[in-house]
Amino acid sequence: MNHTKQRIFLKLLSSYLLLFLIWTLFSFVFTDPNLILINHQYFLNYQTYLWQNILPNNHLRISLYVFLIMALIINYFYLIKFWPQKINYSNKKIIFLILGILFLLIISYNALSHDVFNYIFNARILVKYGANPHLVVAQRFSDDPWLRFMHNTHTPAPYGQAWTLISIVPYLLGFTKFLTTWLSFKVFALLGMILAYFCLKKLIKKDHKSPTKLALLFFNPLILLETIGNAHNDWWMMWPVLASFILIDRFKTAKQSKLFYLVAVCVLMFFSILTKYASLIAIPFLLYYLLKDQLNKLAFFKNKYLNQIKFFFDKYFWDLLSISFFLPLLTARSQRFLTWYLIWPMTFLPLLKSHWWQNTLVVFSLSALLSYLVDITYVPWLYFDQPLPNVLLLKQWLLWLPPLIYNGLFLIKKIGNNAKN
Repeated sequence: MNHTKQRIFLKLLSSYLLLFLIWTLFSFVFTDPNLILINHQYFLNYQTYLWQNILPNNHLRISLYVFLIMALIINYFYLIKFWPQKINYSNKKIIFLILGILFLLIISYNALSHDVFNYIFNARILVKYGANPHLVVAQRFSDDPWLRFMHNTHTPAPYGQAWTLISIVPYLLGFTKFLTTWLSFKVFALLGMILAYFCLKKLIKKDHKSPTKLALLFFNPLILLETIGNAHNDWWMMWPVLASFILIDRFKTAKQSKLFYLVAVCVLMFFSILTKYASLIAIPFLLYYLLKDQLNKLAFFKNKYLNQIKFFFDKYFWDLLSISFFLPLLTARSQRFLTWYLIWPMTFLPLLKSHWWQNTLVVFSLSALLSYLVDITYVPWLYFDQPLPNVLLLKQWLLWLPPLIYNGLFLIKKIGNNAKN
């Protein structure tokens, strides 16, 4: 990497850090009015200022959000453009900037989601009250002060039992203090993403993919905000899936302890499925990945057309797996596309062969951030006594319109190229 490109890259990384600093300061606008994170006079004055001057000011609040998201998106595209083929980890400035971004997101408020409060309280039900959060609803413990800012207190834990059990770890590391528990869950969400990073690094090395593709995924603003800012647990579902593919490769090359790798794959997938059931989608792909060498020997696949289908499946294996993980986002259970579920199909972004699908996912991730504009506009606790428009429909328009425009332009270009040929 020449010195000019390195300087530009460092400037872009620095501006990304600055934008996330502004995001962190802005995120506390959306702190629940009955939640005081830090009982210190300077923080209380700052929090009160935000509640009194920015939260009630619709135009200012919306303008700040749009500015920040658009700035993050533009910065992201240029950052990827100048991302080096190999990061120099001896460069202290690069490491400082990356760690700075992660730190800011850890201490930022989970402005776009309340799910982390549910994670915390479900673990609390299990540890403190010795009850099963999958059977007992949170509102049963109405005297608990941590219940004040939790949403969906009338429903049992919607996540798998594996997540409930492993969430005990960050809960215990919080030492019964809410602030440290909240931060612990955010660090735990980051840990899940880091595990996925190392798995993908291993897989792209095998597929001879560019390391820049890792930055395309892990420095995507939606991925950073949903994973660390909002502390969603989706990487704890996805990294075991990635690790399972690595272990199948080990199984194929191992001369001894083959059974160990198969058992490990079963354990990892069992854990993943019992975190979120959507990872059941990966099972047919894992079986094919395990048995594809044996399938090549079958006379069944000697047929010309079947062989072409198999060739296509092998070539676009990761793309088809990614698309399969996209399909649950269209179901009613996902409440017509919960935006953080994009982590599932985007997990395979560094492994994709299709530029069309890669770009479609990136566009979706950016339009997902714009779709939050509806929530930013109609802050629930400000409009309890007012009729709201069809918020869900507005979100769908913001979410789907940019990908539809991109795919329309892509199709026109394809038709034009075919006409020329």
